[in-house]
Amino acid sequence: ANVLESRELCDPESGRNCVHMEFDISGSNIKYETGDHLGVIPQNAKEHVSKFLSTLGLNGDEVFDLKLKDPTSTLPFPVPTNIETAVTNYLEITGPVSRQMITQLIQFIPDTEEKVKQRLVEISSSPDVFHKEVIEANFNFTDCLNYVSPTFQWGQYIPWTFLLETIPSLKPRFYSISSSNLKDSDKISVTAMVEVTDAKKLVCGVTTNLLNEINKGPENAASLPLHYNLAGPRGSYKAESYKLPVFVRKSTFRLPKNLDTPVIMIGPGTGVAPFRGFIRDRLISNKEADMMLFYGCRNVHDHLYKEECEKEYIPELTNLKVFTGYSRDPTVPKTYVQKLMLDEKDLIMEALKKGAFVYVCGDAGSMAKQVNDTLVTII
Repeated sequence: ANVLESRELCDPESGRNCVHMEFDISGSNIKYETGDHLGVIPQNAKEHVSKFLSTLGLNGDEVFDLKLKDPTSTLPFPVPTNIETAVTNYLEITGPVSRQMITQLIQFIPDTEEKVKQRLVEISSSPDVFHKEVIEANFNFTDCLNYVSPTFQWGQYIPWTFLLETIPSLKPRFYSISSSNLKDSDKISVTAMVEVTDAKKLVCGVTTNLLNEINKGPENAASLPLHYNLAGPRGSYKAESYKLPVFVRKSTFRLPKNLDTPVIMIGPGTGVAPFRGFIRDRLISNKEADMMLFYGCRNVHDHLYKEECEKEYIPELTNLKVFTGYSRDPTVPKTYVQKLMLDEKDLIMEALKKGAFVYVCGDAGSMAKQVNDTLVTII
């Protein structure tokens, strides 16, 4: 799909990047409903691929083929191809490394390489040691090998076929669609906060940094921690604009069929993405509907869609109420969505008595549970 538009949603002062990206689906036969997810098929960054090939002594230009022993199984990706293409497009080389995988390496290391073999045993035999030395350090497979020994010739002993069989396949990344199929039928937009846990060690989100490079453009690419093959395999993404392979995954996140039913939307950070779609839906289907949005972010600099909401949605939707809290703004008290909800408990109860639907989008680990507890408290 062609990238129609991309823009930065955070102010430079926020120190963060959040990309709004729109894909052209006209003429593709792809259909979606507001609330669905967009799957983006990613690739590994050039820096990660280069490090992987170097550490494992692999020649990226070497062409290989695969044969199936079991006729009922399927090949993991099209072959023949070369090693660099497989590593770039099909292997999850930056994911967390498992203790089991490090244990399996021991069989390939000869007894003559006693130090390396012993080090692999030390790390993999104890869950506590493995967690402290590998998991807490955010090591991927290549990082772990270099940590065990930065000078050891791993490629002499670890077979390419073992890597293909053992390293997980590169999975699509899913994003809540932030557009409305009623208002934006020929395009799909996503809202992606760019993940950079450690820029120096290149611990970065695979797809969000790919989207960020497209958004920044070639003139700003030099300042980015990671870079991608934006032309795609065999130059297949080349066009007047950038392209990425995408598909729609159906969701159960739907507005009520009764257009008069009130909705309560709770979504801090990029959790606001599907609610932007809901709000845009109501611009077409029912401008009088009761809608409440409880939104939280760090400060005004990473307040997503603030101007769009104030200029377009609030004036058009007469019964849209937006409540915003900032958690790291020194000029105002620290406020999370739960506090906003408690402040508006009477309004929430009034809506619930009318049969309101409640939607929560965001961190399922802690935020969602706290929101649930807050609703219980209000009721």
